[in-house]
Amino acid sequence: MSLPSSFQYVVSRLSPVVRNQVKMVPIGNTSVKPNQSLTFDLPSDSIIDLNTLCLRCDFDYQNAAAGTNAGRNVPQPFSLVRSAQWSLNGSVVSGNNLQHFGQVYEMLRRCSGSQGHQSSNLDEYSETPQIDDQGQFRGDRTASDSTSQRLHMDDFLGLQHGKNAGNFDSSLVGNIRLRLEFNGQEPVMNYSDDAAVGSTANYDWELQNCEMVVDVITFTTPDNMYDNVISALLQEGQTLQMAYPEYYSQLSSESSNTKFNVSSQSLDYIGVAPLLASYSSGTHMQSSAGAVAAANCLYGPNFTRFAMTSDGSSVYGSNVTTPKYYWNINQRVYPQSGNENVCDAMVHTKNTFSKGLDSENLLFQGNLDADNSIARRNFNASLGSRQNFNQNNCIIFHKLCLDAPAHQAENQAVSGINTQGQSSVISLQTTSWNSASDFKLLVAGTSAIMEIGGGQNINITY
Repeated sequence: MSLPSSFQYVVSRLSPVVRNQVKMVPIGNTSVKPNQSLTFDLPSDSIIDLNTLCLRCDFDYQNAAAGTNAGRNVPQPFSLVRSAQWSLNGSVVSGNNLQHFGQVYEMLRRCSGSQGHQSSNLDEYSETPQIDDQGQFRGDRTASDSTSQRLHMDDFLGLQHGKNAGNFDSSLVGNIRLRLEFNGQEPVMNYSDDAAVGSTANYDWELQNCEMVVDVITFTTPDNMYDNVISALLQEGQTLQMAYPEYYSQLSSESSNTKFNVSSQSLDYIGVAPLLASYSSGTHMQSSAGAVAAANCLYGPNFTRFAMTSDGSSVYGSNVTTPKYYWNINQRVYPQSGNENVCDAMVHTKNTFSKGLDSENLLFQGNLDADNSIARRNFNASLGSRQNFNQNNCIIFHKLCLDAPAHQAENQAVSGINTQGQSSVISLQTTSWNSASDFKLLVAGTSAIMEIGGGQNINITY
């Protein structure tokens, strides 16, 4: 956990250290279907490296594909997850306020990820699903009722992003449980030659042979030096502290004035992304002789397509200044000028997740070529265009903390806006956004501070 520097030095000098992987099976069934859940208990009385936690499973479809020359993709594994809840001794401490896990994770990934990272982790299927240059899903991107693909998922936010996730001592906090609740058919894409099959396509997926693995660390000194150090610290009345990120999400119908209630002692950043009305069902693409034409191809399913449109279909141009917005938080307007152009908002998003000169993002990736008008079908091509921001990645974040969220700051200091008072209701004012049948996904990133005392006494400030 978060030890004083003197104790960290003592613990760092311990040797030898044994690190070994432990496998966990879910409580109950080892398979899961749409709108079901999986629950895992992590090793008890152990020092766990949460950075190594990974869900492994086989993805397939329950039934044969409907339609002629039909194909279905392997979704991004995290898009299947609706909620990832962390519990300590039976009490949920993280993830309960994030009920749109898959979509929010994709927002964060596109804001701070890179092509190089996703290419180095193809086992995770984190790339946005897209057809290849033959108009089909690549062989290793396709699953059926008889062919499965092996999936890995190794990021569940919350405690896993804590300051000391690399050496999380379960003996101090009690039983650690991770519960994954899954979405329905929404994240799946398919294609077929039949024009009407979109309403009858079978998107019922299944995860089989589910298991989790994590590294457990053991100090093998004969005098139990590590335990003695921690016991002495807690017996003196001192506490261990760990900061970790907590997320809030809200899906709201399209409106010019959207309310968002977030009660936190540190609101670090706030964001919004538009969602089309079609996000809530599987995404069908029309094919001919088993190939999707460029004009019919999509950059990922509508479930994670963040498109800024004027009428629910026609996407705004990259330089159009008609759609505007501003936030009102604690009676203060962000940005201060008010009525910010959406086409300028990408700067705020980049600044929120900036890493200096090495800052990377996927905000301009998609299937529109550089001339902003031609949709391409090429899974491997790097198609970048400013228009792709409005077409697929219209994700707007504003940074509100001083330097970095507490879980990233060296001293774990909270520096975001305090919204725990009467004015905790946040409002988003928009002009000329999507049609009335569409939606907005609102996201808040906050800091939580866990304080651990003796006897597994835990206090968390959100």
